[in-house]
Amino acid sequence: MGSVSLKKAAIDIGSNSTRLFIAEIKKNEIVDTIAKETVITRLGKDVDYKSSLGKSGIKKTIGVLKNYSEIIKREKVKDVQTVATCAVREAKNADDFISKVKHDTSLDIKVIDGGREAGLSFAGAISDPVIKKSGNTYLVMDIGGGSTEIVYGDKKKIIYSDSIKSGCVRFTEKFLKGDPPGVEQIGELRKYLDVLLKKHFNNSPLMEIDKSELSAVSVAGTATSMVSITKELSEYDPNKVHGDVLGREQVEYLLLKLSKMKISQLKHLIGLHPDRANVIVAGVAIQAELMEYFGLKKIIVSESDMLNGILLDGVS
Repeated sequence: MGSVSLKKAAIDIGSNSTRLFIAEIKKNEIVDTIAKETVITRLGKDVDYKSSLGKSGIKKTIGVLKNYSEIIKREKVKDVQTVATCAVREAKNADDFISKVKHDTSLDIKVIDGGREAGLSFAGAISDPVIKKSGNTYLVMDIGGGSTEIVYGDKKKIIYSDSIKSGCVRFTEKFLKGDPPGVEQIGELRKYLDVLLKKHFNNSPLMEIDKSELSAVSVAGTATSMVSITKELSEYDPNKVHGDVLGREQVEYLLLKLSKMKISQLKHLIGLHPDRANVIVAGVAIQAELMEYFGLKKIIVSESDMLNGILLDGVS
């Protein structure tokens, strides 16, 4: 008798976007994608300053969650896990937001800490055969809107992980005031991040990594956008993005190019979703600095990320 397949749904309420992934799971593997949606909701806007979720972000996020809830009902999915990350865990009005989501959509939100977020990103990335075959050890980087998760491990376990307060929304608001931001503001961002990375990682096992068998993997919107821009994809195609390799020089060149463009120009840049135009520069700057700090010559970009981890590992 064959094993039974199950439909599962995962929702990720992040600082920059709200995402849905519905898939068929069999023998703890994703065998079929039923629905995958991403909407830029910018829930984390100004959270770094005000320590609370703004009305516009709440309204847009709940509107998206209502739509996701309808898709879940239509697909008759019973196993649904909804997680919230950096913006919600930092906001003083998080409980009010969670209650309103429950009232309006019937979705139960679980707020996860940075460590759990890092673990789910790692599990999701290495669950993919392309990524798993790329090395024997892995450094997974998940650049989000409010935080960045860094995870080091092998095929069996996580060896070290941390979550740092550096994300594309947070750093855009903190450093990139100009339009375009220019070299000086990018320099300030990278200098700040370098200090932050040294504080978190200088005395960690990550400084002793053997890079000969290491696969450096970058997940989430910044990384996938970089590939889409580089390949000039007029229509986003995950099959052309997943598993692509970006060298450090490519990332630095892309950062220089984007930092000279106005937001109005970025909104029309082939390969970049217009809603990411005002945060992409900060995201690429974070990626460039991570590669410099950890001495990475290249990264593999993965479509498999925290959503995959939620579907396969769960959050309870």
